[in-house]
Amino acid sequence: MRIAAVLLLVLPLWGCVSATGHGGSKGVAGADADAQAMGHYLAAAMLERQGRFEEAVTELRKSSDAAPKSPSLSIKLVFAYLRLNDLENARIMCDRAVEASPDNAQMRIVQGVVYQELKLYDEALNALREAIRLAPDSTDAYEAIFRLQESTNDLAGAIDMCEKLLEFQPKNARLQMQLGMTLARVNDSKNAAATLERALETDPKLTEARFVLGLVYLDLNENAKAVEQLRRYTTEADDEKEKPSAKENLAGALARVGKRGEAVTLLGELSGGDEVSDAQHAIERIYLLLREGRSADAAEIVPPNGAPIFGTLLRALVRKQKGEPYTAVLESLDQVEGEIDQECHDFLLKMMSLFGKDDTAGYFLAALSDLRKEGVRSRCLDMIEGRTLMALERNEEAAKLLEGSLKIPGAAPNTKATRWIHYYLASAYETLHRFPEAEQHLKASLELEPGSAELLNFLGYMYAEQNVKLAEAETLIRKALEIDPENGAYQDSLGWVYYRKGDAANAIKHIRQAIIAMPNDDSVLRDHLGDAYLLRGDVDQALLEWRHALRLDPKIKGVQEKIDAHIIAGVAIRSGERDLVPLPLRARS
Repeated sequence: MRIAAVLLLVLPLWGCVSATGHGGSKGVAGADADAQAMGHYLAAAMLERQGRFEEAVTELRKSSDAAPKSPSLSIKLVFAYLRLNDLENARIMCDRAVEASPDNAQMRIVQGVVYQELKLYDEALNALREAIRLAPDSTDAYEAIFRLQESTNDLAGAIDMCEKLLEFQPKNARLQMQLGMTLARVNDSKNAAATLERALETDPKLTEARFVLGLVYLDLNENAKAVEQLRRYTTEADDEKEKPSAKENLAGALARVGKRGEAVTLLGELSGGDEVSDAQHAIERIYLLLREGRSADAAEIVPPNGAPIFGTLLRALVRKQKGEPYTAVLESLDQVEGEIDQECHDFLLKMMSLFGKDDTAGYFLAALSDLRKEGVRSRCLDMIEGRTLMALERNEEAAKLLEGSLKIPGAAPNTKATRWIHYYLASAYETLHRFPEAEQHLKASLELEPGSAELLNFLGYMYAEQNVKLAEAETLIRKALEIDPENGAYQDSLGWVYYRKGDAANAIKHIRQAIIAMPNDDSVLRDHLGDAYLLRGDVDQALLEWRHALRLDPKIKGVQEKIDAHIIAGVAIRSGERDLVPLPLRARS
């Protein structure tokens, strides 16, 4: 939403604009100032009607300078500057209006929205909080804070604000839908489902809420309910852009309730998209047909070019199910030109999410185990199996399998598969808190791909977590940020290095930047930010961030203990009666 449109939502307040607005008797000097203000204002109005906006702004500014205590002139100038995208001058006029009318809650909202556009988020939040203090029963400031929190990825705060707005408007179906969608984004599926159900009870025509509710039911494994909602969405919704996604998820729900044939038909209707989605749908159809024992039908689907590795694996499994020779299909698998990690993400993990993690993983683990028993050895197949085990949090088994894969006789030492095997081993060992092995494999992976921002950040962050080699950690992470400067995870890693060095200001700066840059709010980053605020001595803000971390992930380790400890000792900490000692921090999952 454009900023001028946002302000129009909260500004039905000044009515007709007059040039002065002082009132009362004036001396000669005051009368002259009013006359000048009115003259410039009338000139601005004429220029504006002629479309000469920059000249009109100049005249308005002269009018406001002659009558600086007129809030109506200041707000007129705010909109004029916004039309020219001159945010800095819009801020100056907002500040002037607030100074002239410090008790005007609506002016504080305007000021907050302009600060938000300038990315002065603290100042924006302070202005909006002051608006709430001045007008606690008005919803405008709550709505503005909600928009601010969403724009800065503060989803936990946005949930709190949405709940507050619902106290004022308990029957507002769109507000209920917004709350449900935000709860879904932070993976609070149970409460998201209940909230979206209420929204649809209030207004059954909210088709967007029906789509999200279907996805939430899938996440909750309430598959029959997911089928009902997604089927209704695909027949009722007008948004053609979202229908392919809804149909694919409907296919997933149908497969989960045993209607794989119907799911295959539905996926077949989705061809003709981009190359990646077409490849996904083809792989998904072959997989479902294999699960149905319909190998003849599966054989008619040509494995897509966008899935050379998974296409080869599924073609072999189809031949095996049909009783035809299949091992020759797999012999050259490790020489296939494909991106194994990308294919695992696009096909394996996507199918586990769509058709059920345990069921899909169980099928592939059994199939890959049978191939190994029959003498098929392939690093690509080992990686697929290892990635499946890791998705099931069976990291010990994954590590054992992948260590053995590195020792396959005759395998080339510098293939893409080798680089990814080292990476997966590092991930598994880090999760198992076996950091020497994780470091060993990360370094081995970096030798094969020294320019990988992901690997540079991974190693640097791991050093920061262990509070070792901090200078090297900073160098590694800064190299990663040179490659990908907008990456939120890398910004968090750099902030964490500063935290370990005791530099609270830079830690807070980079972790806050990280939260805004991330695709979603993140409990680990909120935990980090709380620790950084504690390092600065700001216990109240630390407690707020830790509570947000818990709202995002109630199972996050160590955070409730920190909240409890610092609520109990909060007065002593703030009064400086004992040293600030950050509690031990959990490793990133």
